[in-house]
Amino acid sequence: MRKALLATLVALVAVGCSSGGPMGGVTALAAKAYDLSLKVKPDQAFNYTLVITPEQGSQTAEVDMTMKAEKVEGDKTTFRTKITNVRQDGKPVPQAMAMLGKMSIIQVRNKRGETISSAVEGSPMGNQPVNETNSVYTASLPEKAVNVGDTWAGKDPTGAPATYKFVSVENRGGKEAAVLELTGAGNDRMKIEGPMKMVVDLTTGMTIEATMTATPAGQSKMKVALKQV
Repeated sequence: MRKALLATLVALVAVGCSSGGPMGGVTALAAKAYDLSLKVKPDQAFNYTLVITPEQGSQTAEVDMTMKAEKVEGDKTTFRTKITNVRQDGKPVPQAMAMLGKMSIIQVRNKRGETISSAVEGSPMGNQPVNETNSVYTASLPEKAVNVGDTWAGKDPTGAPATYKFVSVENRGGKEAAVLELTGAGNDRMKIEGPMKMVVDLTTGMTIEATMTATPAGQSKMKVALKQV
């Protein structure tokens, strides 16, 4: 796996994004309001697959991970994320797993999905806090119940300001889910092209799906897709 692609993969999983921030500007356009807040239980676990496909070249990186709620205290939830498999073009990458398989990403998030603190354990550089927190599977959730058609201010996956829109409510694999669309430009480390789409489980507030097109600094454009499995 190319070093640049691997570095991008690690950033997206562990430290490449920052979400949350002040919410506001909600405009009601429908009668029924939905609670999009984070509502998980202790020991509840979520499995994800992250796929990164560069526009140039044929290398596709895939990462399987498990995100577990280790502790729920009031409006704070502590998650531990472990990477369980790394593939390139469908084939295992032992070198990547030798590093990533030892790491845990620890995040404390509030009811709005905002990350309060984040750290990486098991890194070759030792345990350390992370300044730019969160990952591609986290949305900026609104402060209060919202209606279909509502918008609110949040942050995109780079931590830059973004506008969220509640597009619709759909059934995704038997789960009632909110389809969100967010518009943000990214930052100097990663540009985001066009609206990003996210699907959030209304029962837990966890992301079911997320897709975006992004261009990391010094690399070609790539498609990023996350799916709960």
